[in-house]
Amino acid sequence: RAPPPTAHGGSMATVVAGDRLSSAGWMRGHGTLVTASGELVSCVSGSVVRVNKLMSVAAVRGRYGGAVGDLVVCVVSEVGHKSWRVEVGASRPATLALSSVNLPDDEQRIRTRQDALAMRELFDEGDVLCAEVMAVRADGTIALHTRSNRYGKLENGSIVRGRPGLVRR
Repeated sequence: RAPPPTAHGGSMATVVAGDRLSSAGWMRGHGTLVTASGELVSCVSGSVVRVNKLMSVAAVRGRYGGAVGDLVVCVVSEVGHKSWRVEVGASRPATLALSSVNLPDDEQRIRTRQDALAMRELFDEGDVLCAEVMAVRADGTIALHTRSNRYGKLENGSIVRGRPGLVRR
C-alpha cells in the first residue's frame, strides 16, 4: 500500500492496519510496529499522531483510557467496603471512594463507620452518576470523585454509549 498522506500543520492522517507509516527517522509508538526491513507500519486502524519524533496510531475502536479532569457519566456496578465499583467503559472498573463524595447537607468531616454502613443511601447498584477523573493509577485503574455540587447522581434521563475515539479532546 501507498504511505498515508503526511500530517503537517496539525492535520491527522487516517490509516488502516498494515499501512506503511515511515521508512526511517521516527520512533515507534502505540499502534505501530517495525518490520524486518525497518519500516514503521500501523497495526491498528485509526488516526496518526506525531509528537516530535514519536509516531503512534490512536485506535478508532479502543477502550476508554481516562485522563485526569475528564468528566464521565458512569453506572455503579458494585457497592464495596468504603468504595463503589463504577463502570466507565474502561478495561477495568473505576473506583469511587467514600472519602471522594459529598455527604448529605454538604458536611465536611471525616467519614465514619456509620457512613460506610449507609453507603447505599448515597449510591446503589444501577445508579447513573456524573463524576470527574481524579487519578489514573499505574495499573490503569481510574479513581473518580464527586466532590462538587456539579457532580453526583443523575435522574430522569437515558444513557447513550459512544466510542471513546469519537470524543474530541
